[in-house]
Amino acid sequence: MSRSSLIVAALVLVLGGFQTLTAQVPNPPPGTRVRVSAPVISPKPLVGVVSSVSGDTIRLRTRGDVMMSIPWSQVSHIESSSGRKRPMWSKTAPLWLTASAGGAGALVGYATTSDDDFLGRGFGAAAVGVLGGALGLLVGTGLAIGVRQDTWSPVVDASRDSRVIGTPSLYVSPGSRGPILGIRATF
Repeated sequence: MSRSSLIVAALVLVLGGFQTLTAQVPNPPPGTRVRVSAPVISPKPLVGVVSSVSGDTIRLRTRGDVMMSIPWSQVSHIESSSGRKRPMWSKTAPLWLTASAGGAGALVGYATTSDDDFLGRGFGAAAVGVLGGALGLLVGTGLAIGVRQDTWSPVVDASRDSRVIGTPSLYVSPGSRGPILGIRATF
């Protein structure tokens, strides 16, 4: 390798170390439901709909039609929603909540009724068990209808795919006529 190519490589390495370039990362299109993690702005992730995306800012419409502008430099993660689905535990809540509340009611009814009562412990267990089961069915149906969860998929992860490209690096590898000196840079 000639001396001039080593000097050019060293210049590229030194000059590239002081200047970073903005990487092209996929931006969520307007209208997408996203969850943005910006620890400097908010300790909890912000959930909203993308209003617009510019070179240095993403604008979100959060609850109550509040518009927020978040600088890209503050964003650590962005995840887009794949849809709101009901989890399996809420789909089956009318079944398991009815059975468990009915069973618990039957146990309470049996324990609190005495044998000296007119109808006995069996009737007390059945009556309180039916009431508990009805309450469990009502609450379970409400859970099945009301509970939905978002499924999130990552769009931008600043810890892995930074918006800033690192500096070029120098490498040496074996070649057929001796070691090869090169520069590794990402674009």
